[in-house]
Amino acid sequence: MNAAKHESANPARTAGRLRTILRMVLSFFITAALLFLIIRLFPGLGYIQGISTALLVILLLAAVQALLWPLLLRAVLALTYKISPAIMFISMPVLSVLLSAVFIETSNQLSADFQVYSFGAALLIALLLTVAQLVLSAVFAYDDEGIILRRTLRRIGAKAISKDDIGKPGIIFLEIDGLGEKVLRKAMAMGKMPTLKRWLDSGSHKLVGWDSDLSSQTMAAQAGILHGNNYGVVAFRWYVKGKNKVIDAAALKDVAQLEKQLSDGNGLMSHGGVTRASLFSGDASSVLITGSRVFEETSADLRSYYLNPSSFLRTLALLVWDWILEKRAAWGQALRKEEPRVKRGGVYFLIRSVVAVWLRDFSVFTLRGDLYAGVPYAYATLAGYDEVAHHSGIMRPDALEILRKLDREFRKLEMTAADAPRKYKFVVLSDHGQTQGATFRQRYGETLEEVVSRLLREGGNTLSVAVYRTKHEGVYHIDAAFKDYHISETAAGSQVYDTILQSGRENMEKDAAVDVVVAASGNFGMVYFPAFEQRASMEELEAKYPGLLSGLVEHPGIGFIVTRSKLRGPVALGKKGKLYLSTGEVEGQDILSDYAPLTLQQLARGDSFPDTPDVMVMSTYWKDADEAAAFEELVGSHGGAGGEQSRPFILYPSEFDIGTDKIAGAEAVYKILKGWTDKVRNS
Repeated sequence: MNAAKHESANPARTAGRLRTILRMVLSFFITAALLFLIIRLFPGLGYIQGISTALLVILLLAAVQALLWPLLLRAVLALTYKISPAIMFISMPVLSVLLSAVFIETSNQLSADFQVYSFGAALLIALLLTVAQLVLSAVFAYDDEGIILRRTLRRIGAKAISKDDIGKPGIIFLEIDGLGEKVLRKAMAMGKMPTLKRWLDSGSHKLVGWDSDLSSQTMAAQAGILHGNNYGVVAFRWYVKGKNKVIDAAALKDVAQLEKQLSDGNGLMSHGGVTRASLFSGDASSVLITGSRVFEETSADLRSYYLNPSSFLRTLALLVWDWILEKRAAWGQALRKEEPRVKRGGVYFLIRSVVAVWLRDFSVFTLRGDLYAGVPYAYATLAGYDEVAHHSGIMRPDALEILRKLDREFRKLEMTAADAPRKYKFVVLSDHGQTQGATFRQRYGETLEEVVSRLLREGGNTLSVAVYRTKHEGVYHIDAAFKDYHISETAAGSQVYDTILQSGRENMEKDAAVDVVVAASGNFGMVYFPAFEQRASMEELEAKYPGLLSGLVEHPGIGFIVTRSKLRGPVALGKKGKLYLSTGEVEGQDILSDYAPLTLQQLARGDSFPDTPDVMVMSTYWKDADEAAAFEELVGSHGGAGGEQSRPFILYPSEFDIGTDKIAGAEAVYKILKGWTDKVRNS
């Protein structure tokens, strides 16, 4: 069957075209009505005879655009490769409004029933029309790309794909950062994710949960999923003795260096795959806003995003709308006295909107281009839910709203796939979940570092304690985006960049000489003593810092600690028992009974890492309430053990062989997904 026959025989493609035509007709009539209302409400701008005249003017505008816009697109395609992306952010929407004004001025000369009194009036009409259309597109969700733009993307894509690859399979991996299996099932049952529920109910897809590593966070998870190797990744951040250095996922130079250490060149996206908005690249041939490779000149070109001049204006409108939604959600929690909750002031609203809206729009748009270009496989991280759930809660209305909007984007990608040259399948997965609960500081009035300082003082030691944590995890996405597109090199961009990053990080000075280093990753705490060149033993710590270990164990907010005994090796200490990690021997009660079944194995593996802390600290997990106490000021947290944070998921096509329903760790996920991409590559 040739491509033309396949195209005409595809029901999804035919339905998509009919839907696009209907939306174009609807947009045509709405735009005419808006033009009529604007001039009638502001008679100083011009004169219009009636609604029929408005329809005629919009028809003339559409005809002019249809004739000139393809020529403009070619010119823009040639120019955008020479223009800074930062300048494109401003120039394309301005150009869009100016062109609309010129078209309106042209119509002014063609009809006596329509008069615009000046070019300034035409410019104002164009601006008001643009704003009104953006509002309507957001309300009625008729924001699919236009036919001309789609054909342009298809034309660009046709140059990228080999004729031999047309009709071959392809895979799109969509990672919903921070979404646990249980929350996903609840969201589908509540009608928040109808596209994924349809896939599951129809039998086209299956859903399986898997057990995350310890630490249950993006750096470890994506290193394992995308590179098949996360050995030595202690947490989201950790301290390196001897170098007096903190490795941090929010510091992109650290991420870049770590990928070089972990990668063997055979990552999940190697041999032609692409990565979008992720922390690691998976050895992709092309990357976009990918933390580990923002310092290379290998990023995908997003300038085609501006070929539709309304793209940026639409994204900007959605950014502003998200600011309103965030403030409404925060004030609503305060008025209802909803607990647990955390402060959401400062520039958090900006961080949230950039991660949840801007990066989502860029990633999905680029994925559409990838589909038209026939890439064999792609991996995109969608981090909006993780960022919002951290501050709102894992099942709160605004977190569920993020999932609803993501599901709508998945539907658009599904429609695009029906029009693509390859036969794409979608895999939706998460890297970890989140566990909700009041924070450690909220419960006990002190932070983990303050507890450590207090216990040291009570034991007769006055030592300086440095703490390392990130207030807003999403800053690394923003850092990657600003570096990738040179936005931080402009004066205004630099100011915004510095403001966001400074507000998102805390105590990031890595070279200060201190006596004790405390790092936090959700409800997983790490305590280092730089005075010991190697990992300090339990016996050494008890001798030098009396009362520290016992004080940590007895704290009601600490479930257990892990240290290393000279005689028995690594040991987990709880209030009512001990657990020797090497043998599994229990003294007293099993202190891990309320945690996930694989916690013992995960702790034993983590204990073998070169940079394992002198003392690992895990907050209490209250199983009956399904709550943990984060050492960071986050309502929903992850990074340690206990609850939904340890149970991410994979939603995969039913015909794919997953081999088992018991998947332990991100490296095991890599082996499964790599088998699928290898089949695509060898097809």
